[in-house]
Amino acid sequence: MAVAIPLQNITDKGSEVGWIEALQIALRELLASQIDPETFPPYVAVKSTHNTVIEAIWHWFREKKGKDIKDYLMQGKNEHLFNPNEPFHCDLFYWIFVPLVQNELDDF
Repeated sequence: MAVAIPLQNITDKGSEVGWIEALQIALRELLASQIDPETFPPYVAVKSTHNTVIEAIWHWFREKKGKDIKDYLMQGKNEHLFNPNEPFHCDLFYWIFVPLVQNELDDF
């Protein structure tokens, strides 16, 4: 399986995305240090009104896949299958669920 990171990560300026910036910068420094960060910044934050392409694609993704990802997460919480306060549950979530979501996004 090939591993790849995006050349640049673009998000809105929400307060919840700070860790994404730090992770993207660290990954670029570690795995793609030959890319000039001045020419190709690893991370860019834009107003959500300027990020309409990514915002609009979620509607298509939900229609194609049928159920919103949030529905699956809430089902796990409501059925007591996932407890976000349990470190093991969080580790397992990131190990299993994130690759599944990425695979669905790649297929989409």
